[in-house]
Amino acid sequence: MAVLGARTYDLLYRFRAPWEGGPRSELVELVESGILSPESLPPGRAIDLGCGSGANAVFLAEHGFHVTGVDFSRVALRKAHRLAAKRGVERRVVLIRGDLTSA
Repeated sequence: MAVLGARTYDLLYRFRAPWEGGPRSELVELVESGILSPESLPPGRAIDLGCGSGANAVFLAEHGFHVTGVDFSRVALRKAHRLAAKRGVERRVVLIRGDLTSA
């Protein structure tokens, strides 16, 4: 199976990748129910592998987590950074460019 290259992902994110949207409903349910919180999982840190444009990472940061997001696409990471800044959680979100498919 061929893996899409960085340029392809950048292009997809420029025009809104089909998987972009809000945070995953399962994550929202866990956080809003109180099952998943910085208090229930000290020290309140999370990692979002393949964070894309940041919906899940920013959602977690808005709920008190310190989040590290990793993605392959520079365009997606720029969008994630803008979203974190817009929501006022940029100090809780660290974004790193990385290829999770390489060994």
